[in-house]
Amino acid sequence: MNPDLNSTPTPPEPVREDWVYTQRLDAKGQPCDELEQCRSVFLSPEGAVVQKQWRKERHYHCGHGAEQPMGGKCSEPGCFNVSCASCFTRCSKCQIGLCLYHVRYIDTDTGQKQPICAQCREGLQRQRFWRRFWTNLLSPWVEFDRDIR
Repeated sequence: MNPDLNSTPTPPEPVREDWVYTQRLDAKGQPCDELEQCRSVFLSPEGAVVQKQWRKERHYHCGHGAEQPMGGKCSEPGCFNVSCASCFTRCSKCQIGLCLYHVRYIDTDTGQKQPICAQCREGLQRQRFWRRFWTNLLSPWVEFDRDIR
């Protein structure tokens, strides 16, 4: 018997297969099924039962592995990023959840940096602009503290 060297052996047909899907939201917010785990049971030519299992390695958006505890989902509109507990932050003004991509920082009077969302940051910048505007406009007649930013 001369085996053909160019032919590859065909794998046996599985006797049983288990597929585990997780429903997630894609970048547009639409639900989609993502294969997380697959398990197949084969019967080998010798009669042995062979079990193969594939598991997808998962990571959070921040890059840390899914074995760490989950921190939370970003609350910025259109963002579906989930971060681990050590990377997840909240806005210091409105307390919405923020991922590493959407968090901004502002300097406080004490010199510390506080996390803030884009909407609260715009509000603070507007508030600081008008405070400076009115301070400069009224400074010839009214005396203000000079530590106003």
